[in-house]
Amino acid sequence: MKWLTAVLLAIAAVLAGLLVYRSVVPPALSGGTAIDTPVALPDLKLVNDQGKDTTLAASDGRMRLIFYGFVHCPDVCPTTLQQIGDVLQALGPKGQDVRALFIAVDPERDTPAALKTYLASFDPRIVGLTGTPQIGKST
Repeated sequence: MKWLTAVLLAIAAVLAGLLVYRSVVPPALSGGTAIDTPVALPDLKLVNDQGKDTTLAASDGRMRLIFYGFVHCPDVCPTTLQQIGDVLQALGPKGQDVRALFIAVDPERDTPAALKTYLASFDPRIVGLTGTPQIGKST
């Protein structure tokens, strides 16, 4: 009889924990954020990981998955880049319709060569972009 009481208490504790979690973490934040309509991108001048000039708004007709990070990021960036590669892989042939961009937020250290070396460990469809420290600053 004691074990039955213990099991019922354990089940009640798990259910209570789930209810608290669901009330604290909004559904939109727990699984990412989806944008229902396309968003126009600013026309920033950047350099890709091959050293070629490009713009963020350059259109090739593919949907973009954009992740901002930096080469020396110890945890979040490599984990997220691996997840992006997994998503592209899971999409199969449809993954060719998605352009994955890793935009460096540390342009002084994240040179095209550094991005190329760093991104070699991840899905080859992830393109690295970097700019200059002046990007985004008011003039």
